[in-house]
Amino acid sequence: MPRRLSVLLIEDDEDDWILTQALLSEVGEAEYALTWAATFDEGLRRLADEPFDVCLLDYNLGEQTGMELLSRALAAGIEVPIIFLTGQSERALDVEATQLGAADFLVKGRIRGDLLERSIRYAMERGRSLSTLRQLNRELELTRNQALQASRAKSKYLATLSQACRRAFGTVLASCDELEARFAAEAAEPCLREIREAGREL
Repeated sequence: MPRRLSVLLIEDDEDDWILTQALLSEVGEAEYALTWAATFDEGLRRLADEPFDVCLLDYNLGEQTGMELLSRALAAGIEVPIIFLTGQSERALDVEATQLGAADFLVKGRIRGDLLERSIRYAMERGRSLSTLRQLNRELELTRNQALQASRAKSKYLATLSQACRRAFGTVLASCDELEARFAAEAAEPCLREIREAGREL
């Protein structure tokens, strides 16, 4: 049995809320729990605080617009897929809403129950895909940061080791020079030469 889908409608017109309820009731494949937010602030608060499967967002919300709410929701990291509803069929609005991150754009006078159900289904699938992509990006960023930290640690270790080796072999070479100055015996020279050459090579 399909689970009940939670839908938030941000709409300042009560008639449109009633109409949306009626449209969703026409859809037999799924059940919808419709929550109505009548103002910009209430809608943004509910989006941030409550778990919804999808949001239906009106373009006109008093002095503010749905575009503003969409921008603020995305800036706040809200990942609920948002479907724009508007009485205007201007392509420019459609393009702007899509560029801002809306999952779909529907013209109110042309919405049927089956069209709304399809839009909700597609928006939810798009939301799942985007959520998966965001998670993969977060994991990739974490892996990249870990690789950078490991690379920095390795570079630091090699620099420290290099300095320690230079100091140690510097001491060996200086000791060879000292021994050579003190003991001029020919028998010691081959040994000292080998030590010096090995130290310089290292």
